[in-house]
Amino acid sequence: MSMRGDGSRATATAFPAGGRKRREAWTDQSPHAAPADAGPRADPPQRVSAPKEEVVARLFEAFSRRDLPSVLGLMHPEVVFEPMTATVTRAGEPYRGHEGIRRYAEDVESHWEELAVHLAQIRSAGQAVVALGVVSGRGPGGSFEGAPTTWVVKFREGLVVHAQIFSDERNVQEALVVEQH
Repeated sequence: MSMRGDGSRATATAFPAGGRKRREAWTDQSPHAAPADAGPRADPPQRVSAPKEEVVARLFEAFSRRDLPSVLGLMHPEVVFEPMTATVTRAGEPYRGHEGIRRYAEDVESHWEELAVHLAQIRSAGQAVVALGVVSGRGPGGSFEGAPTTWVVKFREGLVVHAQIFSDERNVQEALVVEQH
């Protein structure tokens, strides 16, 4: 991550840089991880005392590494996540709680061959943080490059409790939905 002259941050890509590498698997080596047959698990929240912009930057960095325990460590147990992928994978329903974030990681793994996030700015906006950047992706139905994207992130107890992504929904649908003839 680097600081820009205007105080904004630029972070690494989430998923293979430039989309040239096959996707990597998410890791879930959390000390709180339950055996596969133990059902849902609840990770205890880890109150984060860092500035909100830093929490968002750390979240994107963890996502870039596909480090699920670190991602979950920055998210409130009652997190609500509304990514564009949910338009196709969940009929628009958000992912809820840590189990929902685990499901999101599985959905990304199974629906995206490549997905890269390039942040340009992270800024406070009252009680929220707004991140601006572009997303490129490739799925079974096609691909898109450099779609302008905005992430709005809200906090509770120093942890991410709500995150919503705004972009052009058509890009996601076209890249993930294969037409059936």
